[in-house]
Amino acid sequence: MGKVKHKEAGQQTLELMGMVIDRNAYGRQTESFEMKINTTLGKIEAVFIRAPKIVSVGKEIRVLAKNGSEIVSCEQKTGDKFYLAVCFHPELTTTIFHEYWLKNIIK
Repeated sequence: MGKVKHKEAGQQTLELMGMVIDRNAYGRQTESFEMKINTTLGKIEAVFIRAPKIVSVGKEIRVLAKNGSEIVSCEQKTGDKFYLAVCFHPELTTTIFHEYWLKNIIK
């Protein structure tokens, strides 16, 4: 299963996906930024606010978007479970990731 780097003492995390993330690796809220990224769902404006970085993923993970060489969105299907992870806030610019997630969980 997953692993979260730099957790706060006593912080509990789900760690459901086969990946390693670095908590708040994109910096403080004042270091937030926006950028256009290409995803398998189309080109979007992505807003990164105190986001984790995806450090590595297992072979069960499908990458949906990258920023250069950094993975910024991915999915994992395990049996009848579907997980979606993003390092940005799609709800601030688009509904495409929410629609995609909903379509996959009601299959």
